Amino acid sequence: MNVSVWPRNLGGQWHQEDDEAKKTIAGWFEMDATDSEASPAAGTSLPPRWSLTVYYDGACPICRREIALMRRLDRAGRLQLIDFATHGFSEQECGLSCKRLSAVIHARWADGRVIEGVDVFRAMWTAVGWGGLAFLSRWPWFDRLLVRGYAWFAAHRLRLTGRG
Repeated sequence: MNVSVWPRNLGGQWHQEDDEAKKTIAGWFEMDATDSEASPAAGTSLPPRWSLTVYYDGACPICRREIALMRRLDRAGRLQLIDFATHGFSEQECGLSCKRLSAVIHARWADGRVIEGVDVFRAMWTAVGWGGLAFLSRWPWFDRLLVRGYAWFAAHRLRLTGRG
């Protein structure tokens, strides 16, 4: 969900090339998370119907809490949440190794595209109706904070949760 042109307000005037970005951003805020037929705004890279499979580490108590919150908020059923720490998980079926999945959170769109890290959280937030938070998280200073914070957490989560 990359917006290549960020709106710039210079002297109270929006630039012509920012019109598409404004329309895309407006679409994020207009989406109704309870409408299972809703599609992302035109110009975004999200597939229709928000069909997203999220792979999470169910053995991680922090990960479980985040996923439990997303499960409660996902009233439209846009998220498929898969615990790769269970005995029934198949790396072959998923196409991603448990080692790779353990490094950072991963998700797969219905069309097969894989996203990881903070982009997974942004996609989940948007799918459950928190598009405003996903939008704010793309502001440069907030983006840097989230990306660095999540990278630190991902590198240390096993130790933080008593497993490493």
